[in-house]
Amino acid sequence: MDSKQLLEGDLIRVERKNLTGINYWHWGVYIGDGNVIHFSGPPDSNISLKEKHLAEVRQVTIKQFLGDDTEFQSVPFLTELSRAEVVERAKSQVGRPFRDSSYELPYNNCEHFARWCHGKAESKQVQNAVLWAAIGSVIALGAGILFGASVSYAKRNTERDHENI
Repeated sequence: MDSKQLLEGDLIRVERKNLTGINYWHWGVYIGDGNVIHFSGPPDSNISLKEKHLAEVRQVTIKQFLGDDTEFQSVPFLTELSRAEVVERAKSQVGRPFRDSSYELPYNNCEHFARWCHGKAESKQVQNAVLWAAIGSVIALGAGILFGASVSYAKRNTERDHENI
């Protein structure tokens, strides 16, 4: 997407890779004139456990927001708030930690901030990760039950075969 197509208040995201090599989306709010407001660590940092306390809402150029990336996505504008209200909400947080709290991936991250500017602080990528972890746990539990049942069945058949000899 070309930044010239952006409108004030647009939610934008860029794909990044964390320190463990896992891809994630970094979120911000486009405020016009080539600027973005986002919740992040210091410039040129990837928030680590040691740097969480340094995270704050920052206003940067779109180029700074993108970092080494050139591609980004604009997420559909789904809010009852006007674009001006979204921008005002974003600007009201600049220079301080979002919700006056440190960066916490599950409940206070860049997506929470960007979506809060649109009316509701939430992180769909965290919600999806939790959902997939739950599905994986159910599958693992089911596989464990099936394995246990098959071992038990095989053991009973072996014992029965020994009784018949």
